[in-house]
Amino acid sequence: MKTFSLIVLVAVLGCAFAVLQVPMRRVKSTREKLMAQGRWQHRLLEKKARKILRPYMLEQMGKSLKMTANQSQIDYDDVIYVGDVGIGTPNQHFQVVYDTGSANLWVPGTDCGSAPTSNCPSYCSNSFVCKLLCDPSCCTSADEKGAKPMKDGCDGKHLFDPTASSTYKKVGQTFSIQYGDGSYTDGYTVKDTVCIGSVCLTNADWAQVNDMGGNFDDIDGIFGLAFQSLAVDHLVPPVVGMINAHMLDSGVVTFWMKATHTEGTVGAQMTVGGMDPVHCSAQCDYVTLSSATYFQLAIQGIAVASSTVGQADHVIFSDAAGKQAISDTGTSLLIGPTNEMNAINKKLGGKYDEDNQIWIIGCSASPANVVVTINNKQYPITAKNYIVPTGDGRCMLGFYGADFGAEGLQYILGDVWIREYCNVYDLQNKRVGFCKALM
Repeated sequence: MKTFSLIVLVAVLGCAFAVLQVPMRRVKSTREKLMAQGRWQHRLLEKKARKILRPYMLEQMGKSLKMTANQSQIDYDDVIYVGDVGIGTPNQHFQVVYDTGSANLWVPGTDCGSAPTSNCPSYCSNSFVCKLLCDPSCCTSADEKGAKPMKDGCDGKHLFDPTASSTYKKVGQTFSIQYGDGSYTDGYTVKDTVCIGSVCLTNADWAQVNDMGGNFDDIDGIFGLAFQSLAVDHLVPPVVGMINAHMLDSGVVTFWMKATHTEGTVGAQMTVGGMDPVHCSAQCDYVTLSSATYFQLAIQGIAVASSTVGQADHVIFSDAAGKQAISDTGTSLLIGPTNEMNAINKKLGGKYDEDNQIWIIGCSASPANVVVTINNKQYPITAKNYIVPTGDGRCMLGFYGADFGAEGLQYILGDVWIREYCNVYDLQNKRVGFCKALM
């Protein structure tokens, strides 16, 4: 009995201070797939219509427009790195985006897409509007023989089965996120065991989704990694729960990414509870967050260098007080004010494709570095990390123009930035670190 007790104690202590390494697979983004099929322009029209019409629909239904932070530009159409999460006892596995730009975990349940047709509003009789705004059970597609119901947003996804988990608890509080592009998830809050690798948090908060629509084509759900203050309904993010329970070696989450275009290969790694000494330099620069909601920091400049090794000579903006940016693993591009991003793309030699709203450049081109200045230090981004495939045999520049117009946020430092510099998200000390990616 003493021997057995000792083994149990060692096992408990062994997992009490864990460092987890979670590989993430490279997948083709929705943009790549639709560009290859010549359907991206249609997607852009759908997103524009949904963004305009969705608030009206919610108003008619008496619902509030509850959005996440960074709401105006959350868009998962360019996601290319996904990882695994286990939920329930025994684990059921889901393909999720590990996202530092949000703070909730949600996946669809077996009741996803089960909204009764009796609840269909009158405007769902219009097939175009129905596809954008209504539960698919309300819609039929005239171009399908027999007018079958239109494809549900839950179709093709792994669905959580609560009856198969011995630790499942339905809290029942209504959960809803309305993203800025019109995408949405509706469901309710639950508690169950959530596992990242070998570390499992019991009684963790998450949301079981029973209705979803928009830009979630190739993922089951979202695993938010930001601060609890950002979370919808103030749910405790699972990683924050693991930190609070002293299950991790530290309150640090490190991301490494690389520029790979081969689907199914490991293209990134998340290290939870510590650093990544294999893929990331030991020398890291840390910046105190200006807001501990998402990982927000002051940024001083973005410029194009005079050569691939030169310093910045073309300052797009300069503000000693510092403009605001967030580091976001759930955004694939580097996003900033439209006029500034257009100026950068033009100086790099890009040609604007009006139909697809992207800046095209030769896939083998070697334009100059783009330099980001943070805390008076210049960080160059090389072409191999900001030239990305479009899916139709061409390549685009990874600098995208968008004007947020709210909350003082001007820039999102997405995967284009993180491929060059490992980002260290320090939840305990409310700071973010940048370490040169080694491979």
